[in-house]
Parts: sequence; structure tokens; C-alpha cells
Amino acid sequence: MATRTLLIICFAVFLTGCAATKTGNLKIDVTGRYLLLNLGKSTKKEVYLAFGQPHYVLYPPSAANKSAWVYVRNSSQMSGWTLVPYIGMLAGGANVETKMTEFVFQSNDVLENLSTNEEGGYKNMWAVIASSASDDGKEWQVPVKDEMEKYKLPYSEMISK
Repeated sequence: MATRTLLIICFAVFLTGCAATKTGNLKIDVTGRYLLLNLGKSTKKEVYLAFGQPHYVLYPPSAANKSAWVYVRNSSQMSGWTLVPYIGMLAGGANVETKMTEFVFQSNDVLENLSTNEEGGYKNMWAVIASSASDDGKEWQVPVKDEMEKYKLPYSEMISK
């Protein structure tokens, strides 16, 4: 009986170790899309055509008449220990990776610069739950909608969440 239980646990750990979840804009992982753009020439509409709707739109007061579009992609792979009764509550978690790409535009809506930042690591199950329950980004939904309407581009509220 104990051998059978151990075998089931090992099989569950093996299966879940391969399960990965990606959310957000997966287009920011495709190098070829960046090659479609030219600094000093490409416009916001061209960035939209290459990457779609941004997650955030920024108009920093310190950067006179400049704006930025930010795209986000999250990836997580659950640890198999998460599914083991009792042990999963302490040892469970996931490898979490976040990638953000920021396109900075001049006042004439021409692409000035872009940067990509990637960070990740193992997070305990409780940290993953807490970060997924956070209310990030709600304050940016209205500016994204306004920006899309300004340029007559399609808008989806689901992307801005």
C-alpha cells in the first residue's frame, strides 16, 4: 500500500513539473517583432500593429511630453510538491518569471527608445497566492482606453487588467 501511494505521488510530481502557464502579451518574446520597428521612425500605430494593446500607458510628469507603452508577460511553472498533501502547504510553490517591455515615445508619437526587463525565481505557494490577489494595474485602465480611443485603435478591458 505504501509503495502504491509513493508511486502515485511521484507520478503526480512528474506530471505537474512540466505544466507551465503563460499570461499577458506573448508577442514580446518574439524577436522578429522588434525588427519591424525603427527607433526615430516607427509610430505608436506601428507598435500597436506589432505588439497589440499595451497593458499600461504612462505619461510621466518628469518627462516633458513623452509617453510610454508597457507590455507585460508572466510565466509560472508549478512545483510538483504543491500537490502533495500537507507537504505542499510548506514546500509548494512555483518558478515565476515576469518580462516587461517599455516603448518610449517622443511628443510627436515617434518611437524614441525601448527597453526590456526580465526577472524571476522560485516563489513559495503563499507568495504566489498573495501576488495573484494583488490589485495591480487598475489605475492604468482608463489611460489605456483613452490612448486607444485617441488613436482609433481597438481596446480590450481584459488586456488592461
